[in-house]
Amino acid sequence: MTQDAAPATNSVQPKHSYDADEIARILPHRWPMLMLDSATDMVPGVSATGIKNVSNGESWCPGHFPGKVVFPGVLAVEALAQLALLVCAVDALYKGRPTRSIGYLTGLRNFRFRRLVVPGDRLVMKIERTAGANGTGEFRGEARVDGVLAVTGVLTAADAHYAHHIQSMTAEGASR
Repeated sequence: MTQDAAPATNSVQPKHSYDADEIARILPHRWPMLMLDSATDMVPGVSATGIKNVSNGESWCPGHFPGKVVFPGVLAVEALAQLALLVCAVDALYKGRPTRSIGYLTGLRNFRFRRLVVPGDRLVMKIERTAGANGTGEFRGEARVDGVLAVTGVLTAADAHYAHHIQSMTAEGASR
């Protein structure tokens, strides 16, 4: 079942950079799953830079791994996906459309994890749209710590309306 979140309030205007409170007013994610602390260099619908400050107080720390805490790679991918969603939501904001619709991650390709990320690190992420139309997008992403490449890959995503359409087509085809 897909469902759109409430439209963003008019208190968030399209601009070049966003802090954590502004991001929370645009994206449907909440703690502990909201992974973005800030975003800069925003080009709506195209690209942005995001920051994730990795903290020892996060919910995943006690179990990943006791004695050697490492930021889970899947959460780094989630942070990149949220940055891609923010790029799309800000584009919608510029175009006067509701911005709080839910986006779904629909594919990952060629992801590589090249450096451990640990509490105290600042993950600097860049995302750039490389393709997509009609509610889908492909984004090339990378994340660095102290200038050293930590994560890189390509993700695809779809907005809730497109994902629901694909799901219903798949279900219809499966029932034949």
